[in-house]
Amino acid sequence: MVECAYKLLSISRQCELLGISRSAYYYTPQTLQDEEDFELLKEIMEVQIRHPEKGYRRIYRDLKVSGADVREKQIRRVMRRFGVIAVYPGMNLSKACKKARKYPYLLKGKVIRYPNQVWSTDITYIRLPSGNVYLMAVIDWFSRKVLNWRVFNTMDAGQYAALLRETIEEYGIPAVFNTDQGVQFTSDVFIGVLEEYGIEISMDGCGRALDNIRIERLWRSLKYEDIYLKRYETMSELKAGVNTYFNYYNTERFHQSLDYHTPDEMYESFQTVSLDNREAA
Repeated sequence: MVECAYKLLSISRQCELLGISRSAYYYTPQTLQDEEDFELLKEIMEVQIRHPEKGYRRIYRDLKVSGADVREKQIRRVMRRFGVIAVYPGMNLSKACKKARKYPYLLKGKVIRYPNQVWSTDITYIRLPSGNVYLMAVIDWFSRKVLNWRVFNTMDAGQYAALLRETIEEYGIPAVFNTDQGVQFTSDVFIGVLEEYGIEISMDGCGRALDNIRIERLWRSLKYEDIYLKRYETMSELKAGVNTYFNYYNTERFHQSLDYHTPDEMYESFQTVSLDNREAA
């Protein structure tokens, strides 16, 4: 279209008449660089699958040790181009509301002896290509059983309170319920459900993630054994994957802390504990 040997019109004028920029005329597609980037991406992903927590600096060092001829800036550029990121702590979902009621932590030194003695819940966020979604789960402390869970796309406290009520109606009333001090769990609608059933309310101390260690371990297991490996693309895929993993977690995954029993085995084996024993605890 543009004739560089045509003397009557300059290249600039020809580009102007054709409605294209001079840079578009002079641009040469870099197919070779694309091929190199895709090959490097494969090497980066091999490291990421094994260690999703590593960023470009640590990936660069891993590849250098393996003998790859790469530069740190090159790794960073390719990761940015293809949207590859390290797994790292993200949004803080446990921020307290200054006006909300706070409750003391009741579980320090407490011996957990039977199911439904203590439940706890927490919210974790999961990144999807379309944006972040939020997973809430309710677990039994004695058996580690995941009693109920749901994925939400908003942080509305009413939804979390509804899931709590649904869990109580299905499994019974726990003696103590533990949460962090996040605004969803200190809201009137959530606290109202616990008070309605006469459940003792326990809350983690400020900045003390280990107070709710059982559910923190659940999040770690879920993410490192399933979510980071499968990298779900849609909400429906995520829900199906989480459902499959929690079924496996409850029925097949042996826990060292449970003397290599499954959560379902522990929960069902101790359901005969009498009400008198619960009250004595």
